[in-house]
Amino acid sequence: MSLEIDDDTSPWYLVFSRLDPGDKAKIVPASALLNAMKSFLLKKEFWYYVLALDDHRKKTFKGQKNTAGELAWA
Repeated sequence: MSLEIDDDTSPWYLVFSRLDPGDKAKIVPASALLNAMKSFLLKKEFWYYVLALDDHRKKTFKGQKNTAGELAWA
């Protein structure tokens, strides 16, 4: 999935998230939407919605391949 780098109001805006809240050394790229969801939901709730979104995307996504040959959001 491509992340937005110009529009900081986009839910797909690039942010960095800690893998473990107590460990400032391990960070990963994430979307602003998923980072916000992680902040406001319990771990079980977060993964429920992430997996539901992924399932929905796999069933309905009609994207185009980017230059790396990966499917990209339209």
